[in-house]
Amino acid sequence: MFTTGLADWMGHGLVNSMNAQTTVGLVVLFSLIASVVTQGASNTASASMVVPVAIAVSQAAGVNPLQPALAAALCAAIGCMLPVSTPPNAIAYGSGCIPLTQMIRHGFVITVVGIILIDALIIWLVPMIF
Repeated sequence: MFTTGLADWMGHGLVNSMNAQTTVGLVVLFSLIASVVTQGASNTASASMVVPVAIAVSQAAGVNPLQPALAAALCAAIGCMLPVSTPPNAIAYGSGCIPLTQMIRHGFVITVVGIILIDALIIWLVPMIF
């Protein structure tokens, strides 16, 4: 995505349209984007799509890309709502013991709590460590 210029083009477009030009705004934006994308695709594919865009957007906004990219990578790993998100979800759903409505309901709660915790920890801890 970097060599073709797609990440840079998307980065400038998102910065201009979302007005998220601070570290906190970009962390929240990319954690939400990664969480939404990972619900319909595998978490590895989601991270490989969203993290380069997070880096490009951060650089376009003049923000250190570590925190938004880390938020995108970690939030791409909490896909819990659908069987397609992660292989353990597919196994759990394939067992027949967990209906899809229950998986969506509980997965939504886990995803929201995960986003809040990941964002809070990244905003609070990463500047202290790095």
